[in-house]
Amino acid sequence: MAMVTTLNAKAKLGFVTGTCIKPPENTIAHLRWSRANSMIRSWILNAIDSSHVSSFMFIEDAKQLWDIIALRCGKIKGSLVYQLRRELTLVKQGEMNMIEYYNKLNKLWAEYNQWRPPIACKFNGNNSLKHKLQRIRCISY
Repeated sequence: MAMVTTLNAKAKLGFVTGTCIKPPENTIAHLRWSRANSMIRSWILNAIDSSHVSSFMFIEDAKQLWDIIALRCGKIKGSLVYQLRRELTLVKQGEMNMIEYYNKLNKLWAEYNQWRPPIACKFNGNNSLKHKLQRIRCISY
């Protein structure tokens, strides 16, 4: 999520979504694209745990690197969602004051929402879905 935000802020998100297409070689546009692609690759590689970087070093295209990492990390996502959902059901206020407890719950919900599978709606009026999610959060609070 942080990487997407960074790439978007730097107007480079298209390099990993595929909307910024590689120009023909031996052109000035290709030279610019190549420099930006290398920079984005370095950002992505620097964001990965150093013990895993060697397996991605020789992937030259930022989009291909992004897609391969997403494929590998996507397998972990299910267990992470399960773990977060479990934490949400087990969290107790205990010795925490109300603000600390609220902040802990809010952090867990934010992380859960980042990793949970997207909810598909086939119509624009998804207010009932939003209300349902708000009720679930309220009940856990």
